[in-house]
Amino acid sequence: MHRFLGFILFQPLLQGTPSWSFSPPKNLSTRKATVSIQAVNDVSNESVETTDAVVCGGGPAGLLTAIMLAEKLPPSRKIRLYDRLSAPPDADDDRIWDNDVARFYLIGLGGRGQSALQEFGAWEGVVKDRCVSVVGRRDWQPGDREGTERIFTKAEKRVPTEVLARDKLVGVLHQHILDKYKGRIELNYGFEVHPVDFNHENGKSVLVEIAQCTSELVPLNRLEVKTSLENQEEILCSTEDTKLLKVNGLLVAADGTVRTVANAMEREDRKRFDSLHPIQKVFSPKPFRVKRYEDDNQRVYKSFPINVPKDWRFDLNYSARAKRATFDALPANRKGNYCGLLLLKKDDPLAVENNDPKELRAMMDNSFPYFSKLIDDETMATVAKKPVSYLPSFRYAGPRLFQGNNCVILGDCVHTVKPYFGLGANSALEDVRILGQAIDKHKDENGEFDTAKVVREFSKRRAKDSKALVRVSRDLDRPGKLGVFTFLIPIILDSIFNKFLPAIFTPNIINMLQREGWTFSGVARRKRLERIVQIAMLTSGFYLAGKVATRAILWTATKLFAVCQRSAAARYAIPAAALSFVGTFLASRSNKTRESSKDLPAVADVITKFSKKSEEKQVTK
Repeated sequence: MHRFLGFILFQPLLQGTPSWSFSPPKNLSTRKATVSIQAVNDVSNESVETTDAVVCGGGPAGLLTAIMLAEKLPPSRKIRLYDRLSAPPDADDDRIWDNDVARFYLIGLGGRGQSALQEFGAWEGVVKDRCVSVVGRRDWQPGDREGTERIFTKAEKRVPTEVLARDKLVGVLHQHILDKYKGRIELNYGFEVHPVDFNHENGKSVLVEIAQCTSELVPLNRLEVKTSLENQEEILCSTEDTKLLKVNGLLVAADGTVRTVANAMEREDRKRFDSLHPIQKVFSPKPFRVKRYEDDNQRVYKSFPINVPKDWRFDLNYSARAKRATFDALPANRKGNYCGLLLLKKDDPLAVENNDPKELRAMMDNSFPYFSKLIDDETMATVAKKPVSYLPSFRYAGPRLFQGNNCVILGDCVHTVKPYFGLGANSALEDVRILGQAIDKHKDENGEFDTAKVVREFSKRRAKDSKALVRVSRDLDRPGKLGVFTFLIPIILDSIFNKFLPAIFTPNIINMLQREGWTFSGVARRKRLERIVQIAMLTSGFYLAGKVATRAILWTATKLFAVCQRSAAARYAIPAAALSFVGTFLASRSNKTRESSKDLPAVADVITKFSKKSEEKQVTK
């Protein structure tokens, strides 16, 4: 299934429903604010700084959220954004992006992501100009030396996938804010946000602690942070100075897998739920939690810089699949520089740091010769030396996406998926768009809105979608035989039924997840219904075919019986021939029986033998 990695990795029959009986996860974060609510009550409101809105997280979703709030809030309102890393690099400095294209993590922006950026004026003339369009793909199957090229049609993709480095997207949005929203949006780098009181002042505001990160982590670029701390439950910086901040409007958490706000929500709900009487727990609302799936199909990867030949197209996704690994390459720029990813199983001997370059070369020569010849020995040695990077595990938050009347969470901290199907960054950007729609729905003529209604409206529209997205994506990534039933067979059934009955059956689930007009929960419901109809149709078809076959067998048996009644010789010869045929077939199913089958009489001998016995009986009579 990893041949579907596509534009995508550079950023997916459902098995059961996870129980919502609350049990704290093993790795629940203990990182929290250093002050208590009781201590805060002793601090006068005059000594606490206030602001209108806060965005926690400076990734693509966080920066777009700040832009969206600047567009939706009255001009007098200020938005503060906090991120624990340093400011992003200059998006227009080619020396950064072209020097080592394998250094940066590529993402593919599809229809969902492009529409969100377009709605808030950050697509045309902003992000799009820095992207590379991918209009098709070229795939190599095992043993294939030429590959198969396919250009996507409008029916398959409404818009081409636009590829760029994630950090470049962050840099573009960062610069866009400085150019257009200076004075409205305050960007603060090197800080973490830790909630203190979600229901401050009787639910009128939320109180947070702003912790300044030490220089230990801040200077690292985002890729280095991701690689060096990938296996930790949270990526957190050491903090020193802290201050309290009261947020009178929205606190939007878009801090990815760090989840400082989501983990605080989980701790608060666990404490509330544990304090209830057993009978009260039965009737109490389900507690907020982050559902963490164990990764039973873990993959790691190493990245290669590649310069594709001039006779290759620069706007295709190149993908190859072998028994041991998968290789995918996407354009890093319009000059033919590609970033290739070698995807390996976690226990592969090459999935380690400082492996032998000769072994890596031998594997590439054997599995991907058309890519191996594009990689020189120096690059091969560099890739062999560096550590592997990990794909994220599947997680979703729910059953609600808000806490109190002012706090809402979105993006990767709500739904974390492996980036096989281009849904990670795109669904996060779509979250921002839906939050903007929730604000519009509850905004009055003065531009004011009730934050309590907004956060509940967003949760109502997006909580089930987040759960559906993660569960469907996980089913597409199951290993071995389980993956045959959750991925391969459904894909085949969808392709066949959609081809012959397109008015009834939609395209395969991967295609449907990309369509902007469909919610993820809507896709899941539709596919469940289609699967029921498909199984019913197949069962009916097999039943009818069985009845026809049974009637044919009975008719044939009746005719043979009539022949046997008319001829004494045939009465014994035909059954004997049938028995001999069945015996020979069964004997061929085992080696031992096959060896002894040489002594069995031939069909003709059996017929002759039974014919002679029949003639002797007739003479006797």
